[in-house]
Amino acid sequence: FEEVETSKIRVTAAHKKSGANRIPIAVFDWKLSGDFTASAAEKQELTDQIANVEEILSSMTQSDYITERWNNLQSAITAAKAVAAKNDAGLVEIRAAQLAVVDAYNTLDKKADETAVQALQTMVDDYKTQESTYSAASWAEFKKTLEAAEALLSSGAGKSEIIAAKKALEAAAKNLDTKADTTSLNALKSAV
Repeated sequence: FEEVETSKIRVTAAHKKSGANRIPIAVFDWKLSGDFTASAAEKQELTDQIANVEEILSSMTQSDYITERWNNLQSAITAAKAVAAKNDAGLVEIRAAQLAVVDAYNTLDKKADETAVQALQTMVDDYKTQESTYSAASWAEFKKTLEAAEALLSSGAGKSEIIAAKKALEAAAKNLDTKADTTSLNALKSAV
């Protein structure tokens, strides 16, 4: 027999003939589970990923970014370095560390400038005073976006999130239906 490296094996035992067909009497599936020790190449992938992210970060100014997210990325990098330094690091550990660094990097966002925050706050405040202008059905849909934008303002959101919330609010506002002005109609009814 030739040695084969695999994580799954299927063994089909003796067959029984039924006419022209062969029917397996028994099929056994084995699946290995657990954390296999990572190869040197897999560890190197993690080390290279860490180096690439650190190189990118070296060209960025920490104070431009949301502190919590910057710190989360630094923590993910520190944890990934610890995994890469382990002699017996498992493949699952390596992949989890890589994923944690990627996820933390992808959530990195610049701090929103005060002008953008104030512009969104003004929009939210203005719309909150206009509910009676719009139909109940269209306002109910719009209100979800309005409340999401308001919640975002109090969460310390990043620049891209503030911009996205403003665009979402503008798009939702296009779907608002203005209530019909019934003043003239009511005056006509009173006259009749």
